[in-house]
Amino acid sequence: MLFQKSKPAAPVAVPASAPNAAHGAPRDPATGGEARTARVERSAVAPQSASTLNPHLAFEGTLKYSGSLTVDCEIKGNIQTDDRLVIGPAAVVTAEISAGVVEISGKVHGNVRARNRVKILAGGQVCGNIETPTLSMEEGVVFEGNCTRPAASPTAAQQARATAAAARPREAAPTLPRSEVAARCETVV
Repeated sequence: MLFQKSKPAAPVAVPASAPNAAHGAPRDPATGGEARTARVERSAVAPQSASTLNPHLAFEGTLKYSGSLTVDCEIKGNIQTDDRLVIGPAAVVTAEISAGVVEISGKVHGNVRARNRVKILAGGQVCGNIETPTLSMEEGVVFEGNCTRPAASPTAAQQARATAAAARPREAAPTLPRSEVAARCETVV
């Protein structure tokens, strides 16, 4: 199941009893009254609100989406996004989670991998391993598992330096006679 940003809504029939109904407008066959059309559109300037999975839902399978999602229901399976996932206080999630940012105030059983950060809020419970560069926990959380930082991938500059260093010929290290090495070691001790 893939959740995406919503598109402008289709025209909606409004009954004649609504204020400002136009005279001579076409009749709505379902109600017998006048009907008019209204178009509801989302402003490009207004922020996109987060989607929410409410407590009366249950989901099993792989959930992939973009944007921000608040989960306040039961989920079993996998959750994958590059964006934000909020596990609400009523949520019970048994899943492998991979996201950009994860905020947890419900129950999570499974491993959590976050590209940016994981925040466990008061009342949150995690039973599984967490892999993230940044982890924060409020007082009163339960965390049973291991936490690791992902291996840092070398930057382009670091890779260029390593390649240049490997290409340079190495000079042989100077060697000392064995007796001189032994003498230096005795004076250090």
